[in-house]
Amino acid sequence: MNRNHFTKIYSTKSDQELRSILESLLHVDDAKRAAKWILEERGEKTDYQPPKQALKNANQKSPKLWGFGNEKIDKIQMLVLGVVLIFMAFYFNFSNLMTTQNSLIALRGTIKSSEILVENVSFRGRFGIERKSKRATLYFSLYEHQKLFELVENIGQNIRHEKFERFSKSLTKSHSIAVWINKSDRDKFNPKVFQIDVNERTILDFETVKSRYNGIFVCMMLIGVGLLSFTLFSKYPKQMRKIIGLQ
Repeated sequence: MNRNHFTKIYSTKSDQELRSILESLLHVDDAKRAAKWILEERGEKTDYQPPKQALKNANQKSPKLWGFGNEKIDKIQMLVLGVVLIFMAFYFNFSNLMTTQNSLIALRGTIKSSEILVENVSFRGRFGIERKSKRATLYFSLYEHQKLFELVENIGQNIRHEKFERFSKSLTKSHSIAVWINKSDRDKFNPKVFQIDVNERTILDFETVKSRYNGIFVCMMLIGVGLLSFTLFSKYPKQMRKIIGLQ
């Protein structure tokens, strides 16, 4: 016998009560279907015909948004997402990837100004929820160069950035400063800073700056390559096994 939520509830009702449910305007279609099934199991005939929507196969899957549920479209979406993630990983980390110590030049001089600015910022995280944080920016300039250098970091909900305060103090009390930038940025007013030396002592080193976004880069690359590999293995299993030497 067919069953739904109401079947067990109505199984003890009399035939007359079940027929009353079929004729009622207050009972939902599932309740009427349960009453019909029970009567038919007892050998009683009914004239009740469930609406066509109610007869829909319970196992039939409803359409999926954005194509999910369709195997072919799912694989296309994963392939596209994998390519996009790999592209974004290189795009946002391109400057770091292409910069080596040999490509740096030093702008030497004496401190003209040094200032730390802490400001509120907002961004949308997962599920579109707006989150608020604070961002610290250290601005400084040298008398000998018409440029504005800056270091930027997110500091969460803190109101101070002790590291930038130490940097600013060192810059202010310095006798000589060397700011290392990429040669390709020499004509920019606001070049990216890769290293800072104060009185011949490094307070911000090249490797720290270069590796700052490595975690994000590696994560995006792993996800992107994983999606690409899964899609290609699903579509071309023999060719992919041959390429990586599994056959």
